[in-house]
Amino acid sequence: MPTYDIAISFAGEDRPVAEKLASFLVTKGLNVFYDEYEQANLWGKDLYVHLSKIYKDESKYCLMLVSEHYAKKQWTNHERRAAQARAFIENREYILPLRLDDAKVDGILDTVGFLDYRRISEEKIVDSVVQKVREYDRAHGITYNVVKVEDVFAKQAIGPKGGRPIRDSDMKTTCPACGAYSGQILH
Repeated sequence: MPTYDIAISFAGEDRPVAEKLASFLVTKGLNVFYDEYEQANLWGKDLYVHLSKIYKDESKYCLMLVSEHYAKKQWTNHERRAAQARAFIENREYILPLRLDDAKVDGILDTVGFLDYRRISEEKIVDSVVQKVREYDRAHGITYNVVKVEDVFAKQAIGPKGGRPIRDSDMKTTCPACGAYSGQILH
């Protein structure tokens, strides 16, 4: 099973767009590969090998930020080739191109459907990615269950000695996206 819902491939010059989209996608509950989120994990690794694995094997989709900068960079070309290998093997729409300008990128044909960052709101882009991931999950039988803290703590025999067991209602959390506290409807 893939580690990430979406891996974002982008040129350094396009980092502000990548960062904003990554942040929005995370607040929608997706597991996003965005290099800034993975600094400790990337530290010391052979990035040529590791990034190839991320873009070829470890995500459900690759969000490719297509731009003139993207077309010219060695690292983005490496990521693109890994993603294309995956798309070819699976024969499905693994690469989700997001055009930032009118640049042509090798291997991304004009016949491939894309979204245009200049014409579509960030909210619509994020919602489209979320929809793709949810469709992937349904097609592959991937479901997520809410797990109560009291069940986890009881199973692991974690809790205060002699006191009552810890319950879900004891936990206070805040949603980073909207600021709602646990127990409130979040979105």
